[in-house]
Amino acid sequence: MNLTLINTQRNIQSDVQKACKNISDAINRINSAINIMEYTSNQNTHNADQIANAKTVLQGQIQQLKDAESQLLKVEELEIEVNKII
Repeated sequence: MNLTLINTQRNIQSDVQKACKNISDAINRINSAINIMEYTSNQNTHNADQIANAKTVLQGQIQQLKDAESQLLKVEELEIEVNKII
């Protein structure tokens, strides 16, 4: 494998790792927001419906981030397979 392909592979792996870390960080921040919302909801039932809706939206975003992470990992796996062929 030539040096350019090796460097490209390393760059892709680095980018995927960074993206997965960013996704993990985003999930953690969203989960923190959900925890705060749950606490707030327990303290103030007046906004409970709005908080419940926001929580549902954030949980949907978590799922989208997890799906994106899965796709990034598949890209990395495919890139490794392609390099094996080359």
